Amino acid sequence: MAKPVFLFTGFEAASPLLWDVTAESVEIQALHDHERGSSNRQASHWYFEIRGEAGQRVRMRMLPLENIYGGHRAHFLREGLTSVYSVDGKVWSPVTFAHHPDRSLSLDFTLPGAITRFSLVQPYTTADLSGFLDRLKKSPRASFTEIARTAEGRPVELVTLSAGKAKKSVLLRARAHPWETGGSFFLEGVVQRLLDTPTGGAILERLDFHLIPMANKDGVVRGMSRFNPLGADLNRNFRPGFDHAAQGAPENAGLLAWLTAAEKAGRLPSFALDLHNDQEGNLHLSPDDGKGYRERMLRFDALLREYTPYREGAKDGAASGTFGDGLLSMFGIDAAILELNAQWLEGKQAVPLAGHWREYGSGFVDAVAKFLGA
Repeated sequence: MAKPVFLFTGFEAASPLLWDVTAESVEIQALHDHERGSSNRQASHWYFEIRGEAGQRVRMRMLPLENIYGGHRAHFLREGLTSVYSVDGKVWSPVTFAHHPDRSLSLDFTLPGAITRFSLVQPYTTADLSGFLDRLKKSPRASFTEIARTAEGRPVELVTLSAGKAKKSVLLRARAHPWETGGSFFLEGVVQRLLDTPTGGAILERLDFHLIPMANKDGVVRGMSRFNPLGADLNRNFRPGFDHAAQGAPENAGLLAWLTAAEKAGRLPSFALDLHNDQEGNLHLSPDDGKGYRERMLRFDALLREYTPYREGAKDGAASGTFGDGLLSMFGIDAAILELNAQWLEGKQAVPLAGHWREYGSGFVDAVAKFLGA
């Protein structure tokens, strides 16, 4: 390249990278985070700044990236992988990388400003969360419970939206895996539907909503992909007898303590979803309980199709102690994992941005209300 550029990652949620500027391109290597006690490692995103000159032509090359899960190696960089970019950190636009035989990606790009940010998905940081919670605190229907402290001492909030009359409730958790920002925007859509529309308000008269908007705050701040800083996967090991606190997951220990207290009080949620992002977008079902779980969840699948942009379909989940598996087996809650396709929202024929996820969350409110007869 004729003019040098600088990659900057000194801000919250920026992903750890190795990078080098050659005569032809900026060579970028994402760095893995690792699970304690196993060979599992994952790097699933990027978020960084390029500093140069407006109008400067830059060629970026993402070097081949291999993750390990369950002992299996898989290349992350796929053909057609999209990213988003922004000059002001507010308005984000999609771009698509070229895929090469060596499994690298490249993008030839004209910088629209002296500073341009690139992210695999539209970012959502703890600052965004703080603004969201501050707005919620103005509502008389919102209450707040600190259910845990993260490994690094940050509060994990559970927000309850209630009109004080409902006999059933829904539990939604986002950001068990740090990079998966779609769930955070999805929950904003849930809240907007419930608090800002007459129909949503009527649903809230009959159905309470419990929201955990950012489970893995430490990982978000550090720009990690899957695990928390102690190497715990917050979507695994939901099984009786597992000591989450001792194994580096105080966030999960707090959630299970809250559920145990709710069970003793006769107030367990009737339905629960853990919100994630991937490149497929399926509803991952837990193993059937022999009591009609599968039939009920297939009905929910149909309602998602009716009320939201979801089109991908239900499939068997990992069956390895996920949030969905554990809440069904330990508490009898109809629970599942909803993967939001980070690359393509079929129902909108678009690369998803914040507005799409908020619309998805808004429609979900109607789908789950219908599902629970509320």
